[in-house]
Amino acid sequence: MGLFNIKKLILLTGDIAALYAALFLSLWARNLELPNAFIWGKHWPAFTLIFCIWVVIFFINGFYDLQKARNSVVFFSSFLGTIALNFFLAIAYFYITDFRDITPKTILLLLTLIYIPLFGAWRVAIQKILSGHTLQNRVLFIGLVAENIQLIEVLAKNPQIGFSVAGVIADYPQNAPLPLPDGISVWSSREPFETLVKNHRVDTIVVAAGSLTEPVTKELYKMIFMHAQVVDLVTFYEMITHRVPVLALNEAWFLENIQEKEKQIYDSVKIFFDYFIGAIMAAIGAVILIPVAAMIYFYDKGHVFIKQKRVGRDEKEFTLYKFRTMVVDAEKDGAQFTVPRDKRITPVGRILRVMRIDELPQALNILRGEMSFIGPRPERPEFVEEIAGRKSIAIITRHVKSTLSNYSTTYTILNTVLCF
Repeated sequence: MGLFNIKKLILLTGDIAALYAALFLSLWARNLELPNAFIWGKHWPAFTLIFCIWVVIFFINGFYDLQKARNSVVFFSSFLGTIALNFFLAIAYFYITDFRDITPKTILLLLTLIYIPLFGAWRVAIQKILSGHTLQNRVLFIGLVAENIQLIEVLAKNPQIGFSVAGVIADYPQNAPLPLPDGISVWSSREPFETLVKNHRVDTIVVAAGSLTEPVTKELYKMIFMHAQVVDLVTFYEMITHRVPVLALNEAWFLENIQEKEKQIYDSVKIFFDYFIGAIMAAIGAVILIPVAAMIYFYDKGHVFIKQKRVGRDEKEFTLYKFRTMVVDAEKDGAQFTVPRDKRITPVGRILRVMRIDELPQALNILRGEMSFIGPRPERPEFVEEIAGRKSIAIITRHVKSTLSNYSTTYTILNTVLCF
């Protein structure tokens, strides 16, 4: 798993290096000469705080999630939206802070224009390197459960994550819950594991709990002193997808992860993180409030914000705030879920949703302590009734699976946020 986190660190280090390189080049372009130590010394401290905030926002938008950080139109479109937000936030910072001996706003504009192609070139190059066979961690799956097959498909579609599938050990592949992707080798548990690991250069062995029969356990025991790492399916699934697999959601899991007394330290860290991110969101929202409000209002002359009742912790209701992204009478027939390609979303609203700008007013809710930046999303009272089973068992199944599969353990949350 170390290589997995090293790749995230490489992405982070490269992004930061590109920021300082862009600053150096912008100073060069501004003065039409290479910046000397005096010029550099006046500028880099002023921009370092900005760079730290930018990197935090990169984290929030998943730029260090190896499954999302890929060479695709979606990823680079997200980057352009994020860099636009970062630019406006930096402008606000320089307006608030008095820098008399430098011209930060001009440098900021040059820096942003230079950083965009630098970031693009760096990410395209590093993603090709990370997707290469040299840095791939070879994975051998033991057992044919649905989660294993899902992971095989995810790894096949996302080579930049850094894992490639060596094969699967299963005695009854014809009874697989889902069809295996083409080209995946399947071996019997009677095969010597040591030989398979050596011949196929296996680095990681992922074991489904139900596959730990006595013969399998004995074969794994023989490989204690080999280089291959043995991990359970739940741990590996969480690391790759940032979700807890449904098969792990039993009474023992809830006792281990949800008990109030066992997560006081985590709660303290989370509260600090909530206020820190909430303050950043509030600052960004203040900077872009007027242009966003103007876009929303002049499209259909409707109200700028929407207010919705939500159910928080201990079933306490609170009012959630968002920028309006739908037509004025979007819920004239009552509350309803958003669906893919929802016709109620306005063109302006689609832009706000893609860039996550519509969520910024929720900073007020976070700073009030009504909701958290991390954790299950507070739902509307109308839908809570349905999920609670007062209207439809089918809705229970759909929403409970969706909520729980996206609910992370403490380790996974911190691993996602900090990425190492």
